Amino acid sequence: MLMMDLSGHDHLQNQDSQKDDFIYSHLDTCLDCRACLTACPSGVEYASLLEMTREVQERKSTNNHYIRKLILSLVTNRSILSILQFFGWIATKAGLFKLLKRVIPVMAGVPELPFQPFMKTAQRVYPAIGEKQGDVAFFAGCVMENLYPDIHRATIRILNWNGFEVHVPKKQTCCGALHHHSSGREFLPSLQYDNVNAFKSFDTILINSAGCGAELKDYPQEDFAVKVKDISEFLTVMELKVPDNISKPSHSMIWDSPCHLIHGQAISKEPTDILRKFGVQLMEFPQSHICCGAAGSYAITQSESSEAILKMKMNDIERTGAETVVTSNPGCQIQIQKGIDKYLPNLEVKHICEILDILYRQDSDYVKTFKL
Repeated sequence: MLMMDLSGHDHLQNQDSQKDDFIYSHLDTCLDCRACLTACPSGVEYASLLEMTREVQERKSTNNHYIRKLILSLVTNRSILSILQFFGWIATKAGLFKLLKRVIPVMAGVPELPFQPFMKTAQRVYPAIGEKQGDVAFFAGCVMENLYPDIHRATIRILNWNGFEVHVPKKQTCCGALHHHSSGREFLPSLQYDNVNAFKSFDTILINSAGCGAELKDYPQEDFAVKVKDISEFLTVMELKVPDNISKPSHSMIWDSPCHLIHGQAISKEPTDILRKFGVQLMEFPQSHICCGAAGSYAITQSESSEAILKMKMNDIERTGAETVVTSNPGCQIQIQKGIDKYLPNLEVKHICEILDILYRQDSDYVKTFKL
């Protein structure tokens, strides 16, 4: 009888384990895009529940464990990222980068790598141009810093031109977004501590990456979190300089909203209002709020699902007839570029600050001031 009881107990344990695996397999395919937060009338914090559940799952399963750990260790190590970036730059100069993108699927959509990351050459202070309107601090992040340093420089030029002195604290680090969403929550207190200290003497912290902004606004240190502003959120309330007799862009454009902007930060109208202020006529794109399938490490750990979602996004974009997709998150920019390369090679994707910088270059004083 005892043996039968033990056997029955083992059977129940196996059933529980199978149920857990079944549930976790479905949770693994969730994008964590936070669209449910926008839709839920009761305000259920589904994202927090999902992240805590994934943390439990990570302790029980090895699925994607090593891939996630590798990604998390890379994004917090500036030295390793700089070395990888340097070799990537050499590959670009040698004409091998396009070949590498074909051979290594995870590199699809990644831009040609610059020689140095932004923080390597960044000034501590970028003075305001003209009458000073105020001081702001700038958060560089990790993906943006390494892959899109020119977008950071464009963002700072826009702020300087509009009278803001920009400070770039050297001791800032990764925001922790990937750790938060990829079962690496044990690293968060250290990252949060470093960033809170790096920015403690500033009243306004500006971000041009939606994912970083959503994470920083979610820090438990409320006196820090309230200081964080997305670049569009900040520029919307400013009296922005607009070049005289500005020529409207020749390319038809749509705005594709990053999930961590529209759902994570409840910012929807601000980017389009700014673009229209500069004369940009945006085409209608009702699917702007739908995820592109990037979702942090999701494009790597759930590549098939990510690819299917991307294809739907590209079909939606194609139906608009737009020539330029505007967004404001590096993961989205990489993912959409991947879709462009594969499905719609005549399109381009730009960060909103790239578009504003291009429009400002119609002003000869802007060009002379920044020696562009």
